[in-house]
Amino acid sequence: MDYYDTKVAEASDEELQVWYANTMHTGMTALGHTKGHMNTIRATKCMEELSRRGVFVEFGKRKPVFNGEGCY
Repeated sequence: MDYYDTKVAEASDEELQVWYANTMHTGMTALGHTKGHMNTIRATKCMEELSRRGVFVEFGKRKPVFNGEGCY
């Protein structure tokens, strides 16, 4: 388990939803290939954890922040 996996496992449901929104937004709008790829990986980890917990994610509920909390 790497550092981010540990952070994801310890995060609250609310934190994970914020991180997911931020990492998806940053991953989709980043100009660099590495930044986009790494944020997509982080977004996937957040979504997998939310899914494992049975948390329903309301898309569009939060305004994502480029390079916000949870981003690479």
